[in-house]
Amino acid sequence: MNESIKAVEKKSRTVFHLDSPFSTIEWPHISDEDQHMILELLCNLLEPIGRHRSHHPVPSKGKRARRRAVKDSGHTHMGDVANAKPNIPTFDVPPKPHVANKIIAGLNSTSRHLEELARTSTSSSSSTLVSQPVEDDQGPSDPDANTGVAPGDGDTSRLDNVLSNHREHLVAVFLPRSSQPSLLNSHFPLLVYLASQAVPSAPQTRLVSLPKGSEGRLSRALRLPRVGCIGLMEMAPEGEALIGAVRGCVPEIRVPWLEAKTSEYRPVNIKATQTTAPVLSKSQRRKREQDNSANDNGKPKKRK
Repeated sequence: MNESIKAVEKKSRTVFHLDSPFSTIEWPHISDEDQHMILELLCNLLEPIGRHRSHHPVPSKGKRARRRAVKDSGHTHMGDVANAKPNIPTFDVPPKPHVANKIIAGLNSTSRHLEELARTSTSSSSSTLVSQPVEDDQGPSDPDANTGVAPGDGDTSRLDNVLSNHREHLVAVFLPRSSQPSLLNSHFPLLVYLASQAVPSAPQTRLVSLPKGSEGRLSRALRLPRVGCIGLMEMAPEGEALIGAVRGCVPEIRVPWLEAKTSEYRPVNIKATQTTAPVLSKSQRRKREQDNSANDNGKPKKRK
């Protein structure tokens, strides 16, 4: 009788959990030295874009100037605000660096680009994508650019309904993982692998994890408040050093269950965990159920 009542009333039980039968895709391993070298080359490539942004900021749309013009003219109707022509000086802005049309900045922009490539990867295995500027949420790319596709020797009729959605193949995707929660970037390994299948003849897109503190350096290089991801397209000659380093140091992503030649049924993984819980008698369980129902109905508990 030396044992406590709690110890006697507890017994082991098994709790079951369901899990996906597909294995987790591992991120490519990159040494610290290679990470810092790639970061240095990437920042050198982005610096011209940042200088252009700082010297030639995006001009204002003139909303405040329109209101001022209406106020000075003595009109008060709201329609006059839209029709007013503010006196905004115009300057000749030099064109952006060529590399700006080959860079995608931002998690959302890069994810959308990869999703469109992944969506069309099964449409044709012989399509060749035309290099076109891609819109960027935060400014480095040309927002007025159009995208297109140049079909290969295969059947082009299968591509008629997705011509406007094609994007250029990405050489690499750079992510400062250390400063991000895994929820924001856990989808990238599989997404990058599927997007690479859109152009089977091109080398696979590399997924590059950057070292700690890299997000601040990327932000300073692009003159942007925050840079969570960078997508890099094929370019020459300014990007040859970076592309060569990435392809030489970063291994390709492997997805065994997608690379398999034959289809195979995989049952759901069932994981069993041993745990302990108090064992209640029938009267105790009945009393607990009555108490719970009384609480749900807002009634006071009955005392015996």
